[in-house]
Amino acid sequence: MLIEARGVRVPFSCAGRTARTPPGIDLRVGTGAVTVLLGAPDSGAFRLLRVLGLLTPPGEGRVLLDGRDTGGLPRWELADIRRERFGYVLPECGLLPRYSARQNVLLPYDGRYGPAEKRAEWALERVGVPADRGACRPDELSAGERRRIVLARALVNGPSAVLAGEPTAGLPEAEGRRLLDLLRELADEGRAVVIAARGRESVAGAHEVHRLTAGAGLRTVTRRRAG
Repeated sequence: MLIEARGVRVPFSCAGRTARTPPGIDLRVGTGAVTVLLGAPDSGAFRLLRVLGLLTPPGEGRVLLDGRDTGGLPRWELADIRRERFGYVLPECGLLPRYSARQNVLLPYDGRYGPAEKRAEWALERVGVPADRGACRPDELSAGERRRIVLARALVNGPSAVLAGEPTAGLPEAEGRRLLDLLRELADEGRAVVIAARGRESVAGAHEVHRLTAGAGLRTVTRRRAG
């Protein structure tokens, strides 16, 4: 899946004020690569991630999926695209405390890959969470396990793209590296992976790194061929 931003200007709020990135952000995100958006809270990097994932409309410009403009699509179709083609690992996408890990993974599952229990087992195994941990509630799991279960939930419908915001925030260094390794593996398997982060800890192994700066827009820092 090719995600394209054309002439995008992103509205965002920081410290109680509303601002916008400079106009004219152009970005192409393809499958098989890890793309990192670096930026401070006032840069709009995290808002741009949401725009690319069709969670927030751009203030100006267009977002295209495989050449198709998504701007005029009805809400129900956007919801279907988000469910079927995107997986999200975002700060607001936490786990429901009363549900088990397995139940949390299955919350968005649409059934296309067969029985739910088997799909949950697959997703947990894919992110390295032992099957016997699937019955645990979030408060019985480590911070690293919780983050990987959020990733498992993002993968349950077989998305073409995974979008992650500060995926290593609050994790021990070893757990952070493990999660980044998983995200890079997902790109190697042919998915598009986009990470928004404040610091450079998420940059290692990325194929493209773009820095957003308030008032200056998007600047490409690193670009290398996937594979």
